[in-house]
Amino acid sequence: MILGLVLAFLMAAPSASKITVSDAWVMAPIGKQPMTAGFLTLHNSGADSALTGASCDAIKDLELHKMEESGGKMRMTMVERIALPSGEDVRLHPGGLHLMMIGFTRPIKEGDVLVVRLRFADGSTADVKMPVRKREA
Repeated sequence: MILGLVLAFLMAAPSASKITVSDAWVMAPIGKQPMTAGFLTLHNSGADSALTGASCDAIKDLELHKMEESGGKMRMTMVERIALPSGEDVRLHPGGLHLMMIGFTRPIKEGDVLVVRLRFADGSTADVKMPVRKREA
């Protein structure tokens, strides 16, 4: 009976995440616009997973978004999760998947470093340092 309880607990516990992050950065806000976007690459060396959310003390509302073409126009839409297939890289980049950062709790400028907490489907989190830099050409 005790062995059964221990096994049930171990099976319910979230597995250690095997997701690594690289190339993380935040686009410097343009003028006084109260929004910007964050970009990064996620590599999943474990089982299939998903990015399910993110937060940052400097950002009021942080959402997962994607850009897609519809009727010849680019549209941005919020997504609930970003799939992270096993063994693959998923790139969040300008014009595609990204972290939409809406409203600031303090001014954000080039040279700052934001710490963004990523949340994954297995319940794990990762704190990522994201330097703020100018928009890429």
